[in-house]
Amino acid sequence: MNNNNQQLSKINTTMNNNNQQHEQGVCPCCGNEGNIDYGAITSLDGDSMYFEAVCNECEATWEEHYTLTFDSHEQIQKTNEQ
Repeated sequence: MNNNNQQLSKINTTMNNNNQQHEQGVCPCCGNEGNIDYGAITSLDGDSMYFEAVCNECEATWEEHYTLTFDSHEQIQKTNEQ
């Protein structure tokens, strides 16, 4: 097994052994909440998007994916008809 595969295997084993849950705003590696930096929104295909994230505690990086759903109309304006 090459060095990159060994490192990935160690990371996967650590994550599986810690039984971390995937929750928004929580580092999937160390469980840190609130000390996470997010990048710009990246749109995928119409109703989904993700943020790139970095944990400031353990320096893990990941993508936090979301499915978009319609919620409401806001700030509706209609031009004056004459």
